Amino acid sequence: MDGVDCKYRMHKNNLTNKLRITAAKESINAVERFLPHKDAISGLKFQNLNIAIAYFKNQKYFQASTIIIQYNLFNLLFNRLRRKIS
Repeated sequence: MDGVDCKYRMHKNNLTNKLRITAAKESINAVERFLPHKDAISGLKFQNLNIAIAYFKNQKYFQASTIIIQYNLFNLLFNRLRRKIS
């Protein structure tokens, strides 16, 4: 296939931007139901990182930084970045 198959429109009211954060919040709520199980605690760290990344992608850098600092997600973030780059 040599032609353009589809286009991606980017604008500030794009649902993808809003739904990314909503989906991350819903995932956190789902995982919280299984607390205090140790796997839920681990899963919650991953979900908090997902919402921080969603905020970052939506250019909400302060919210992203706050979550990363509040939940001490630095190692998890660097590991994910390393995997993405490799």
